[in-house]
Amino acid sequence: MLVLTASFAERIPHRFLGQWNPPADLVVPVPPSNENRKHQPVILFAKALSAGAKIDLCDDCVAKKTPTEQLKNVHVYAERVKILRDLFGVEHGKVEDHRSLLLDDLFRSGATLSALTQAL
Repeated sequence: MLVLTASFAERIPHRFLGQWNPPADLVVPVPPSNENRKHQPVILFAKALSAGAKIDLCDDCVAKKTPTEQLKNVHVYAERVKILRDLFGVEHGKVEDHRSLLLDDLFRSGATLSALTQAL
């Protein structure tokens, strides 16, 4: 198990960005499933990436309309898609006319980023 601390998250983007310059002007993290967690890896990484790349962060552009279980425990793709259907509410005024870099802390099937892309 990897524990992502703020100091570790701050070091990652600098190494990463030394090789990649994202064609984006807004970092949009996927809302976490476990909102009770003290440190949210996706939010920590999004903040560090935003600062390191000098790209605006919009951590309140997207919200879940209803709480969901963690999708890492859902192994059937069709079930993931069903859970994610119409799940995300988007503040369209905050993302309109931006090239958004969507950021999630776990990628398996692409279902979450696909659902969020559709909502945007």
